[in-house]
Amino acid sequence: VPVLGGSPRRILSDIIDAAWSPDGTELAVARDIESGVTYQMQLCDTDGNCETIYEVGTRSGYGLAWSPNGKYLSTALVAPLLNHPTQDILVLDAATGEEFRKFRIPFSIGPPAWSLDGENILVARSTTLLGDLADPHGQILSYNLLSQMPKTLLHLGATTTNGGIGVVLAVESENSFYFDEIELQSALHTVSIPASADKDGQVLLSSIRLDRQPAFSPDGTKIIFSSNRSLNLDLWMFDRTTGELIQITDDEAQDWDPAFTPDGNGILWSSNRSGQLEIWKANVDGTNAEQVSNDGVDAENPTQGAGRWVAYGSGNPANPGVWLIDPETKETRHLVEGIVGMPDMSPDGKHVFCLEISNAELKSIIRIADVETGEIVLKTDVLATNSVSGTTTGRGRWMPDGKSFVFVMREPEGLSLISQEFRPGENTDATRKRLVGPTTETEIESFCIHPDGQEIVTANRSARMVIKHAQNVQ
Repeated sequence: VPVLGGSPRRILSDIIDAAWSPDGTELAVARDIESGVTYQMQLCDTDGNCETIYEVGTRSGYGLAWSPNGKYLSTALVAPLLNHPTQDILVLDAATGEEFRKFRIPFSIGPPAWSLDGENILVARSTTLLGDLADPHGQILSYNLLSQMPKTLLHLGATTTNGGIGVVLAVESENSFYFDEIELQSALHTVSIPASADKDGQVLLSSIRLDRQPAFSPDGTKIIFSSNRSLNLDLWMFDRTTGELIQITDDEAQDWDPAFTPDGNGILWSSNRSGQLEIWKANVDGTNAEQVSNDGVDAENPTQGAGRWVAYGSGNPANPGVWLIDPETKETRHLVEGIVGMPDMSPDGKHVFCLEISNAELKSIIRIADVETGEIVLKTDVLATNSVSGTTTGRGRWMPDGKSFVFVMREPEGLSLISQEFRPGENTDATRKRLVGPTTETEIESFCIHPDGQEIVTANRSARMVIKHAQNVQ
């Protein structure tokens, strides 16, 4: 875009990140090839001629930046799906594309920023695997290019490294910088179907923390959900008959992704109490907890319909996708391959809804697979939009009769819940209709549907955004 006026001129397309070189002669860009299969970095001139200098598989990235002297390029390299226990800051020689340094950092990180002298990289990180969903506190660290040991510059009250891209830093001088913080809050709301005039619904449970991922019991009398209201991420149960709220898990690890077993006598969830996120099962009161999966890296979102199979999403780079496991025999099957997750099994146990986030195409791609054959019998998509609250468009659930599914979609006025008929082998996009929303004061992040199909409970998020100035930082 000409600084002194004139028409903008497109020089590149299909990129997810870009940064000018300090002298303004080159543009470093990043592409996400095939939805996270390959992260690619290129150097381009102002006419759009590009040369690939770096590629890596099963990783994604953000925060592309030049060092002030133009000698190095840096980016955050992260797992493209779900939650990985470590992330990387990659530093490349800008002239050759060769790796100069790689800093491995526990938990989630924001985009890196350079000190003005080009000798240090600053980055914000969370202090737990699941970031702000478990414990919002974090740190801003400084990594010297000649050392692997970080220096803590500042402690943060909010990191949002799981709910969004993370804390962004802008270095002002040798001892001062700006940074942003996004403080998230989520409460459970109830909405009747068809929705009333109150598009945000009525508050079911108020919270100053993050109550989310609700799931109904098969008889509709209880709602299980994950929450950090105990200052750790645990499972909670709300009895709608008595109004009693009970903490189901109380472990030092993070427990989330709750679901009931079809008979209502047990629960399934994901926990890192064995080191990595794995699928666990227990009695409905949380007793007799037992690990089900052995993914080894990242198993999430367990879901079960009729029959023996439990479906879950795996972020294991060796075999990512949706897997089936028999919780009794531990037999497994790879149902849907690729960077897909957030599964939901149909009530009859015959189909699994799952979601692929395509950064390259800016779409959330919904796939429905046949459990018996693995065939994708329905495929559709919605626009993948950025959200301050970290909402994933396309996240979905089955209606109790299994004849349609419901998902989150961004409309011009806000986020809505949209239903679409399910007919295997047919394109049913024309049957879409709005059930809830668009919300105005909050954003729908996750939801569950009452077994009678007449009520939806949503986890509605709100965000408070601030920019802060850190001065006299040693």
